[in-house]
Amino acid sequence: QKRRVKGLLHDMMGASDGIGTSKFLHMLVLPPVDYESTVIDVDGEGDREGDDGMVEVDSNALSILQQLESILPDPIEDEEAYKSAWDVVIDLYGRESVRVREEALQRERESSGSGNSDGVCHAENLQWRTLCAIGRVLIHFDFLT
Repeated sequence: QKRRVKGLLHDMMGASDGIGTSKFLHMLVLPPVDYESTVIDVDGEGDREGDDGMVEVDSNALSILQQLESILPDPIEDEEAYKSAWDVVIDLYGRESVRVREEALQRERESSGSGNSDGVCHAENLQWRTLCAIGRVLIHFDFLT
């Protein structure tokens, strides 16, 4: 697994222009937002139908995210490591917040069939998925100490 992480990190660094300016990381963590079509409803009475907040994800960026997720511990084979990484995420964001975001992500995966294979997803779900994957990789491989 260490070789896979090393290869993934090498690929990420090779794809980036430098730390903080990686276009792939920016596309995942800060997806492009169409501010002209964004509707801010102060009263909360607006409808949320249609493809509001949908962004097209670069295939290279999505590939990096999927590789990050593939090196995370399996919930069946390594249940303890899987749960401990999620426990830290829950401690950081709060149990209810994590539950709501994971449910939204699950609904998006179910509605798109095979899980964003078309490269289009909600910007908030993409950002959440990316931040969780990066955070759990850092926790699991003990990069934070």
